[in-house]
Amino acid sequence: MWEYTTIRKIIVILFFQVFSITFIYFYTPFDFNNVPKMNRLFLVLSQSLWSTLILSIFYFVIPKGFNGYFKDKNRTIFREAIWIIALIVCAALGHRTVTLLFGNIPFRTIGGAIGLVVSISVFPFCILLLLAINRMTKIGYQNFNHANQLIEISSNAGNEKIKLFLKDILYIKSLDNYAEVYFKNELKIQKKLLRIPLSTLSQQLNSNYFVRSHRSYIVNLFNLEKIEGYSNTSKIYQKGNSVGIPVSRSRRVEVINQINKLPISYST
Repeated sequence: MWEYTTIRKIIVILFFQVFSITFIYFYTPFDFNNVPKMNRLFLVLSQSLWSTLILSIFYFVIPKGFNGYFKDKNRTIFREAIWIIALIVCAALGHRTVTLLFGNIPFRTIGGAIGLVVSISVFPFCILLLLAINRMTKIGYQNFNHANQLIEISSNAGNEKIKLFLKDILYIKSLDNYAEVYFKNELKIQKKLLRIPLSTLSQQLNSNYFVRSHRSYIVNLFNLEKIEGYSNTSKIYQKGNSVGIPVSRSRRVEVINQINKLPISYST
């Protein structure tokens, strides 16, 4: 659950499989040396295939059906524990099924299968957990620093100016040669009108969190909560803002690519 990109999820799955195949086949724990050599490789590969299938389902399929459960704001230690236990049980059932296909294989019971899965997985799991905690800590510091970055926007003439923290800016809307900057002020959403076209204003936004989602809108991805709709009718919704910001069909790919480069989570 700590992984939020497809590439990272695939790397985790491959890492687990390489580790388990190497560990079981070469070190033959839990009396695996009793397995005939001609059956040993087939057994290990069959179990690895099952583990790959289970991890893929848990990473890519289940979150699609229970999207709200996996949002960062809804995550708890209890939910993480339930997720891990369910994963272990499903993997153990598959391993037990595979071992029953052979004649002289240990751990035919559910308890033995679960013990096998836990014993093999504990080392890579701890490594991945430490790496994830380290990464999330860095992301937390990055988000704190980015949130308090001061963004300065001034009009063409320079006689009007506004300074805001990145975390407080929601979006900017074009009104011909003017731009309306929408921002959070405590519990209220306010706006400031500046005489500057959107194309010129975008050059003043020195942050990767801003993206042109539409010819008339620049949106701040720092406050991103979700994207709804299809390519022709997509809208971005932000935390603390009920207004949907349109995403044009021609800019949707650019917006998604920019989101994936940032340390943020969102739902679709």
